[in-house]
Amino acid sequence: MNTSSTHLRRLSVMALAAAALLLALPARAIKPQDVTEGEIALLPEYCIDTEGFIYGSVGNPGQSPRAPMWVERMGLTFKGMHHYCWGLVNLNRLLAGRANTSDKRYFAKQIVDEYHYVLRVSTPDFILLPEIWTRIGEASLLADDVGGALDAYAKARKIKPDYWPAYSQWAEFLLRYGKKDEAKALLRSGLQFSPDSKVLIDMYRKLGGDPSTVPSLLAVQSPAAPAGESNSAAAASTAASGANSSGSR
Repeated sequence: MNTSSTHLRRLSVMALAAAALLLALPARAIKPQDVTEGEIALLPEYCIDTEGFIYGSVGNPGQSPRAPMWVERMGLTFKGMHHYCWGLVNLNRLLAGRANTSDKRYFAKQIVDEYHYVLRVSTPDFILLPEIWTRIGEASLLADDVGGALDAYAKARKIKPDYWPAYSQWAEFLLRYGKKDEAKALLRSGLQFSPDSKVLIDMYRKLGGDPSTVPSLLAVQSPAAPAGESNSAAAASTAASGANSSGSR
């Protein structure tokens, strides 16, 4: 009996170790299948020119005729942006209740891994880093990874202090858990760098704050991007997801 019990305990330990290993492995999402025109319409305009939607990989004969333009604007990181676009399709499906999965948290983790792929191949000055980190925060919350979301939103704000969605989304999470004072302080911080953000203004007012009393710190915000890159980033931030709860300025 003792030998049998010891054997069972060893099997149990091995099974738990194997399960832990599986959870720790990256959950790279596969390319979403049967993407519709309606789903494409919700994506940033550059997504259709990335690999896998209509065209082949960037830099090869089958690439989109507009790919060189996007490479000029975004740099070589554009070659990996199909992973970000795939993640956005899957995110929209998850938010709309149309994701082909029985495990929504694991599906959300797959989306996070797609976004992290772009970070791994990106340059330190990539124009869309604040947006991607904010998307990681959004998907991390759906995966019940609060620590990952906290870190992602903080990194987005550090890179671009005036990127208002990184404030509003985390403030919404704080409010859901009754942390009104923390949310209000975060919104106030966001308004210091993004005083014209309608989303931040409305949220701050609902919490009893007066936006007109918030001192502006615009003079010390991150440097502006070149005109072409700025337009690209704005388009991506505006059209990335039709279900984005952050609204618009």
